[in-house]
This record gives sequence, structure tokens and C-alpha cells, in this order.
Amino acid sequence: MSDNARLAARGNEESDLILSVTPTIAVKKDGARLKVRGSYSPWLITYVSGTGSNSVANTLNSIANLEAIDNFMYVDARANIFQSFLSPFGAQPADYGTATSNRTEVTSLGLSPYIRGRLRNGSQYTLRDDVNYTTFSSGNRPDLMSNAVIAAWNGVGERLIVPSVEYNRNTTKFGVQPAFLSELARARATLNVDPELQVFASGGYENTVSYTHLTLPTNREV
Repeated sequence: MSDNARLAARGNEESDLILSVTPTIAVKKDGARLKVRGSYSPWLITYVSGTGSNSVANTLNSIANLEAIDNFMYVDARANIFQSFLSPFGAQPADYGTATSNRTEVTSLGLSPYIRGRLRNGSQYTLRDDVNYTTFSSGNRPDLMSNAVIAAWNGVGERLIVPSVEYNRNTTKFGVQPAFLSELARARATLNVDPELQVFASGGYENTVSYTHLTLPTNREV
């Protein structure tokens, strides 16, 4: 029961009885190659006096891990739904039953194929591609698409000098805008003086590219 179901200003309060039920469905699978975890809980909300629109607030947390090729190729997948707020300055009620136009539902999907292994000399390598997509149910927020590529090679740790190489490439795209790009490449050599002392030297390359659109007025003759 609420004496101000819409969080209105003083003098405009409206009381209401808010009913909600939240069933939960959970899945779990532990296979030799595939592991799945998931939990889905829809909040079904009804306003007896009609101060808000009957609605469903979805929450989902799920992840799956697949070993596609033994000890070599893997795939991670993610799907999440949660409730968030459009503005930090707007109303942020703790419960889903209190109606506010500041709330939005966020859906996030992710897919990460990668390979990792060990060479004959004992060094290790990793190549991973993280793809993420996020969309909002309201607020005219643009969809977000990001892609992160990571490549790394690490030398054998017991040697006197241990080399390593790493490369990261990240792109982020908001709606129809051009993507924001950042790159980082780095090489490192670690000198194992003794078990308690290490000295390293590193060098690399960094590049960042962003785009800005300017809309200029058009001159017209009348």
C-alpha cells in the first residue's frame, strides 16, 4: 500500500494498492563440454486503483560455456535483462511497483569465442573475441554494440628472460554513429634475477580514434 504511488509532488499524491507476483525459473546443466546457468524472474505488477499501467519487469541472468574442441577452442555466451534508470537526477524507487518514467529495461547479449593453448616450448597463447550488444526499452537511448579482440603470447616462466606480447583492439558503436576505436599493442621482457627479484622492460603502441558529427545550417535564399 502506498500513499504516493507515482511519487508525485506534494499536493498531487495518489494512493494505491499494488499487487505483484514474481515466479522464478532456473536452469542448470553441468556437462562434459557444455555448462549452463540461468535464472529468469518476471515481476508481474498490478495497480488496483489504476495509478500506473499493469506491467511486467523482467530480470534474467544466464551464462553458457562450451568447450568446442578439447583443450583448444571455447565459446562463452551471456544473456541478461535488468531494470535501470535513465537519469541519476530522476526518481529511483527501490521497488518495481512504484511507477516512474525514469525506469528502463536493459537487455544485454554477449558472445565470446576464443582459443588458448600451449606450444611445444611451453609458452602459452590466447586469442579471444568479445562481442556485446545492449538495448534499452525506453528513453530514446541508442543501442550499444562493442567488440573487443585480445591476442596474447606469454613465454616460459622458468627462463632467465621471459618475453610476452599482447594486443587489444576495442570498438564501441552507439546507434548509427561511427564506431569509437582504441588499440593497444605491448611487448614486455621480464628478467628473473632471483625468485624474489624481477626486472622488466616494456614498449608498445596506442591509438585512439573517435568521430564527431557536426550539423551545419543550410543557407537559403528567400
